[in-house]
Amino acid sequence: MNFAVQPPKKNDPNSPKKKSKKEREAEKKAEQERLAEEERLAEIERLRLEEEERQRKAEEDLLAREAEAARLAVEAERIGKEREGLEGLWKRREHNLETLERKAREVAEWERYLACSSLPDPRKEAEVNEYIAEISKHPDEETDLQSALRSCGEIEKVIADAEICQLEARERGEDGHVARYESDISRLRGLGSARLDRATSESLQSSYAEFAASGEATCTASSDSSKLAIWVNHARNPRARTFDFPAVGFTMELPKPLALANVAVRLLQKEADPGLRSRNEFSNLASNRIAFCTRDAFDGGTFSIDVLAVPPAPKQVKGWTLKHVTPLSTSVSRLPYPLVTPGGDMSGTMATAPPMGVSLVLAHNVVPSGTAVQVGWWDQEEQCWQTDGVSEVSYDGATRRLSFQTTKLKTLAVLQDRLRLFPYQSWTVRPTSEASAVLTLQTASLVVEIEIGDGTCRWVSPNLPEVSDLVGVAMRPRELLCRASRRGIHLAPEDGEALLMGREVKDPLVESSLCADMAPFAVACTLGSSRWNSAPGPQACVLRLLEVNEYKFPFNIDKSQDVRTILHRAKGNALLTDLDERSPEFREGPPSEVEYHASLLVTLRSHLSEDAVRRVEKGAPLFTKTVERLCTAMRLLSFAQ
Repeated sequence: MNFAVQPPKKNDPNSPKKKSKKEREAEKKAEQERLAEEERLAEIERLRLEEEERQRKAEEDLLAREAEAARLAVEAERIGKEREGLEGLWKRREHNLETLERKAREVAEWERYLACSSLPDPRKEAEVNEYIAEISKHPDEETDLQSALRSCGEIEKVIADAEICQLEARERGEDGHVARYESDISRLRGLGSARLDRATSESLQSSYAEFAASGEATCTASSDSSKLAIWVNHARNPRARTFDFPAVGFTMELPKPLALANVAVRLLQKEADPGLRSRNEFSNLASNRIAFCTRDAFDGGTFSIDVLAVPPAPKQVKGWTLKHVTPLSTSVSRLPYPLVTPGGDMSGTMATAPPMGVSLVLAHNVVPSGTAVQVGWWDQEEQCWQTDGVSEVSYDGATRRLSFQTTKLKTLAVLQDRLRLFPYQSWTVRPTSEASAVLTLQTASLVVEIEIGDGTCRWVSPNLPEVSDLVGVAMRPRELLCRASRRGIHLAPEDGEALLMGREVKDPLVESSLCADMAPFAVACTLGSSRWNSAPGPQACVLRLLEVNEYKFPFNIDKSQDVRTILHRAKGNALLTDLDERSPEFREGPPSEVEYHASLLVTLRSHLSEDAVRRVEKGAPLFTKTVERLCTAMRLLSFAQ
């Protein structure tokens, strides 16, 4: 059966009424208002929930901060009480140290007195002033070159001692003494230079008689620490352009401009020139003198080439010798190279100036770094070493002869990368008795061993020919490092060298406090570097310790299972029980689980034997202070990997 759907009839009251456009728009508007209201209410609810969550988190953060502040307050109070408990021990050690150091100074002064040395003690300002005044009072004495070199050698010894005293004063924060030493060093350096120039002037004036007698005007002189040769060109365009000075081991090949000029050339080789080193250190970083921070440092001594004006020739009148009295009668006048004619410009001739050839034998205590020896010249204006203008450098290791060509007739030296031994790969301080230890330092190219004793240190290895005079000689830590540095083994880095390496140094307070805290343990424990030392940043250091029960047969800190790992911050130190050298990553642990203490003595008291604790508490104060000073000077905590 089929049913047909019939359309609604017109005007049927039961059929749906068609909405008008106005009604449809009203419905649409009402719907939009309803949705907007729902959205508004939802947003209000969201904001309410967010505010409740924010308040909840703020309350939790406040509670956490209050809890952390309370924990830190309790920790600070506990650490303070621990420091008070140790104060008596540290005061006794400090008193004993002062007594021992005073006695050591008295012994040193008595030995100096018995030696009848004419040299002043740099620590005594009055002696230095008297020494300078006495030499300045008699400028006409010792005007021959040999005597002048000997006098300059004595002055350089005083300068070297004063520089070590200055380093030690800077380490102690004695700024007034540092400035005074700097002033004394400057005056002494000027005094030595003036004395040598005075003797050179006398030699130049007497060269006329020598030239008249032999057709040449040369002279040489040498001392324990210096060699000197002077050539005076009276011939004007001599046939020979190469001059040998076998007495001092120099060879000079003249460039044509000097062969045609009435000038003198002075060659001076010095085993040490501390003045240049002090200007090239990184002590002025606070004044943004970053331009002075170069990787180059001179290796050992220096070699100076000076072109000098020749004084007027004397005249013979009726048996009398008449000499001109000019400034050149008592000093010298250094000339630039290339030589400049009156009204001429040096800049135009600098690029075409022919070089001088120089050959010399390096001092016995210079350790060249590598086979490619580099020679540079000292730029007085920029206060750094430059290498442009120096070419054809060759070095014979068997004979130690160095040859090169240079257009820079200035102070030259063999250069090395001052960063070649940094960063330290590892280090340990191992006790050998209750008043001695051996510091072993592994660098990229050397293994260094230094024996530490009561107040002094001794170089053990490497026993290279260049440092043989250091082996077994007792010296203060700074003195030993300074002498090693002058031989090309630089182990006393400054903050500026860390900048060149792109690494952060440890906070000074953190570094110095840990050096002081760990030093007493050098009588009973092997101290060692940790691979995690850089991980916590500049505000913390990581150290390893291993108890030593038998000095002759100690356990290896790299193999033992009983090594303790210490985290040190400015507030104190903590034992990290879950961290060792084999851990996959550095992890300090939650603050609530890491317990800091005022000193390693408190931190490790329950982890060491009673005998070890006794040795630490009774340890020789002068020995442990020497450990502290050596570790501080070598910057073991900032420059180890």
